[in-house]
Amino acid sequence: MKKLFKNSFLVLVALFLFSSCAPQVATTGPDQIYAQQNSVEYVNSYNKVWDATLTSAGELNWDIEKADKASGTIHFKDSYIYSPRSQKYKRLYLVPTQAQAGNSNVAPYLLKVGKIDESSTLPFVKENLSIKINELSSLKTAVGIDYGVSKVDGANYKSVDSRGSFESKLYSRIGSILSGIEEVKAVTSHSTLSSGVILYDVFFDLASYEITEDAKRVLVQNAQILKNDPELNVVIFSYADKRGDNPYNRRLAQNRSQATERFLVLQGISHKRLITLSRGETNKFAYGRSEDEYQLNRRSHLIAVKATAPPLVIK
Repeated sequence: MKKLFKNSFLVLVALFLFSSCAPQVATTGPDQIYAQQNSVEYVNSYNKVWDATLTSAGELNWDIEKADKASGTIHFKDSYIYSPRSQKYKRLYLVPTQAQAGNSNVAPYLLKVGKIDESSTLPFVKENLSIKINELSSLKTAVGIDYGVSKVDGANYKSVDSRGSFESKLYSRIGSILSGIEEVKAVTSHSTLSSGVILYDVFFDLASYEITEDAKRVLVQNAQILKNDPELNVVIFSYADKRGDNPYNRRLAQNRSQATERFLVLQGISHKRLITLSRGETNKFAYGRSEDEYQLNRRSHLIAVKATAPPLVIK
């Protein structure tokens, strides 16, 4: 029996070492941390990036008004987010009626996607989104995301600066598709190791493994997902950007992985459900040398797996 458990665990680790090269990133919900980008470059052809971007856009539950491949533009319909009573946030394409907005409060939503400190009641917000794709060379393509959110200010709307959370998840999802996550999902979709649950990534400051305030909010949400399903275990892959040598980056990534683990334990998640792995500067989420692209590579990537083998921790 011990040998069987050991073999099951080795299969688990091998599978997710492979799948870590193509990370899943959730694209619904405003729950990611700050990572503001003007654009991100992908080492792929224009056609592949266009297809990946269009696929990602289709997962947003947001109607596309126009998609023009020749000009590389995708425009979404202006929309409004409100919160029906006893329901999650809902997207509309007409201004919410007084009856709809009467019991709605989307202040928590705006606090996550916008740079505001207030938390007063807010009936709804207005959102707009467009994406621009530019071919830089035969094997390099840039994607720029223009996301805007505005709050109700009397009879007008007041624009709020984005935290970058929405954009970060969308950039990451595009990268996930380009790196082959769809093929990995096809292989594992019927496996007992695949949970079908998506957890949110957390990001770190330069040369740091401290859990930021934004990251804490994300991990609290991840912890709640795990509390709701005690049959789930988590593999935590942590990364660093390419600055620094390999040994340093592996140590830094390991510290980030363990810091992520410690925070989840403080939220009431047993360490026996958590597996930590350092990936150093390998398996980049974004290419280039801008601070925005470096930010995408400083992360802990969390994968939820079914507890089909004894939960172990790699230290």
